[in-house]
Amino acid sequence: MGSIGATTLGSVSIGTDTGYNFGGGFGTTVSFLPESWTLGAQVLYTSSGISTVGAAAVTGGSLDNSTLSVMGVVNYHFDTGSDLGLYVGGGLGILQKDLSATLAGTTITLSDRQFGWQGQVGMDYPIAENTKLFAEYRYQGSLDWDINFPAGLGLPVVAISINQNTHNITMGIRFAM
Repeated sequence: MGSIGATTLGSVSIGTDTGYNFGGGFGTTVSFLPESWTLGAQVLYTSSGISTVGAAAVTGGSLDNSTLSVMGVVNYHFDTGSDLGLYVGGGLGILQKDLSATLAGTTITLSDRQFGWQGQVGMDYPIAENTKLFAEYRYQGSLDWDINFPAGLGLPVVAISINQNTHNITMGIRFAM
């Protein structure tokens, strides 16, 4: 995959630790869609440690995995007949992947960008005028990332193709303007 003499690991499962995410976004109704539809944009940053590669535990250092996504989104809001709001949606955009390895006190970060997509379901509840609490589940996927560990770092020269599918639970406060 671009590196001469690189080792190809084949299909290997990577185990991640529980991590965190945070983000923001905006949405609006538009005149050419019914009021129950909104268009918007979302930015989400996720981060977690990598605990296993294949059957082997990560020891003697650390591996970290982070992704920054920027998505255009469309959501459908169901009429529940109550203050509780339910919605479902999806989006398309760009994801920036960073894979960081720290071994023997040296840290390297390798990056790649790819096209991505997401699906989400959620609920919100008003707590004040123009303010709602929300909770949502978001699935996010992307095309494969191709990341190469270069020679000269004291690590094996490895070409990695990463297929990432994440499951995120997000809670927060939504403000309307």
